[in-house]
Formats: sequence, C-alpha cells, structure tokens
Amino acid sequence: MLKKLIVKNFALIDDLEIEFYHGLNVLTGETGSGKSILMESLNLLFGARADSCFIRDNTKSAVVSACFELDDNTSLYFNNKKEITIFREIDNKNGNIIKLDNESISLNKLREYSRYLGSFFSQDDSHIALDNDNLISYIDKMDYANQNAIINDYLLTRNDYYNLKKKYESLLEKKNITLSYEEKYKEQLKELTAFNVTIDEDISLKELILKISHLDKIKSSLLEVSSICDNEYFS
Repeated sequence: MLKKLIVKNFALIDDLEIEFYHGLNVLTGETGSGKSILMESLNLLFGARADSCFIRDNTKSAVVSACFELDDNTSLYFNNKKEITIFREIDNKNGNIIKLDNESISLNKLREYSRYLGSFFSQDDSHIALDNDNLISYIDKMDYANQNAIINDYLLTRNDYYNLKKKYESLLEKKNITLSYEEKYKEQLKELTAFNVTIDEDISLKELILKISHLDKIKSSLLEVSSICDNEYFS
C-alpha cells in the first residue's frame, strides 16, 4: 500500500508530504485546490510520461517520491523487501531521473514494477474499473494469503487430475488393444471349432504323419521287390 507521498515543486505544490493509512483514504478540497495535480504527481510513479510544464515556476526541477509498504505476496517481486521507495525527478529540459531504493531504473522498468504496487485510474478511466474482466483481479488482490493457499490447492489438485487422466488414457489404450486381440482369438477359435478337433487328436495326427513320411520308403521297397519278382531267374 502507499504509505507516504512527497511532492516538491510540482505545478502549484511547493513542498508537500502526505501519509496514508490502512483502509480507505480520501482527499477532499475545493475546485482548484490541487487534487488533480496531486494525482498527476502520483501518476508519475506509475509510469506516466514526464512533462516539464509540471515544474513549478522559477524552479529547475520537480520531485515526486513515495514509500510503499509491501505485503508478503508483493514483496516477492522486490527481493522480499517490506518497504520500497520510488523517486522520480523531472527538470526543465525534459530530463528524467527514476530510482528504486536509490538505484536508477528505466521508465519501462518503473511501469513493470508499478503493476505490483497498485492500479491508477483517473476520472476518465471509470470504464476500466467497471470492466468485468478486471473485477476478478480486484477481488483477488483483496486477500493474497487465502488466495495463494487456494491457488496452491488448485495446482496440486490439477496436477493429480492430469496424472490420473494420463493413467486412465494408458489403461484405455491397453483395453482397446486387449479387445482387438479378443476379436482375433474369437475368429481363430471359430475356425478351430469348425474342424471338430477332439482331445488327444494331435497324437493320432502325429502317428499318421509318421506313417505318411515312410510312404516313399515303402513304395521304393515295393518297386524293388516287384522288380526282383519280374526277373527272368524266377520265371
């Protein structure tokens, strides 16, 4: 959350320091009192482009600095720091200095970091705040601790689901293969049944095959005997 805002030499603001507290903070004032200017200064810390026209008259530069208190979830993006300070200075030559905890960073880096610090809306951006796609993200930001626990449970459950799904698909594939073999074996059984095969028929078949294998030898022997019988010696 935004803890402290310091603004110097920015438009009508000479030197201002504001502290913020947990919960709802409201800035009120008459028209022209500087509410919009204050928001413009804060917008610089969320990555808005700098313009030298915001520099207070008769000064060389304008400075905007803010301290942010980080919750456990947000601190992960800032090396587990509990607080950070963002500093930005613009000069009348459109020079731009941006620092995060006294370390210089680019404008793009500031915009990246600001995404984790909060959302900035002007009066013309009300349609963004009411966008249904953004409402869920606002609700999520309300309780990171419980949200993270729910997300972790979800991720573990999803991982278990995908593992079980993978096992199921593997078993389903094995089942389909088994069914295909079952159909094949049924056809083979049907063919064997048509032959009226009996028990121990293989033994008699082996004996028949053995006899058949001797046919050539028997035939040859018979021809030899026949030849001897036809010999003139016996005639």
